[in-house]
Amino acid sequence: MINDERTAFDFDQWMDLAKKDPEGFEKKRKEVIKIAIDNASQKMQPRLNGLQWCIDAKIKASKNPMDGCLKVFQMMMDSIYRACKKFCVTAIFN
Repeated sequence: MINDERTAFDFDQWMDLAKKDPEGFEKKRKEVIKIAIDNASQKMQPRLNGLQWCIDAKIKASKNPMDGCLKVFQMMMDSIYRACKKFCVTAIFN
């Protein structure tokens, strides 16, 4: 990913933006995500767009920001569990 002033991450700046301008935060979040996906290989872009769609759907369906964070975290943990399970099965049977 290209690291420039559009994509550099400063937690305090992002937190401040989220508190003071939630719409601006959301606009910038989408912009940075689009840059990251656009800089991925052509082969990975459809998968990344699909994953981002799922993440956005989880966030939108959440009761509040913490609920959204927990839902996305659970999604990530489920993915890691599936990958580890697949790796272990492959390692045992090969």
